[in-house]
Amino acid sequence: MPLAWLVKLAALTAGSKPLSEIEAQARAYAAMLRYPAFVYSDDALREAGCHRFKFFPALAELCAFFDERVATIQEEERRCVLIAKADGRTRPADEWRPPTEEEAAEVSRYLDGALGPNRGRIKRMP
Repeated sequence: MPLAWLVKLAALTAGSKPLSEIEAQARAYAAMLRYPAFVYSDDALREAGCHRFKFFPALAELCAFFDERVATIQEEERRCVLIAKADGRTRPADEWRPPTEEEAAEVSRYLDGALGPNRGRIKRMP
């Protein structure tokens, strides 16, 4: 799977290397890449070819790109787990607590400074 994805990336990026040399480079990369299948998606190819790489990337650049995609998915997974545990609150039940008086006063002071005389005109949402 990585080899086909890399060959497509080579077709999308500029370069002066002959196709045979790029294919050999792609084969060498494919043998070294150990990423989950979702990083080789069409969306990843579109992002890599259209937005990230003008020329066929070095292995380190490619690994950084894949690491970012894996980190994004891991963060989404972490958030989904928190939402599943949240029991209808914005934070998991074991982390949620009402703000202390000190925290509420700090927010109030911040709003006074940020909004100044306009603070009284702003209405709370129901």
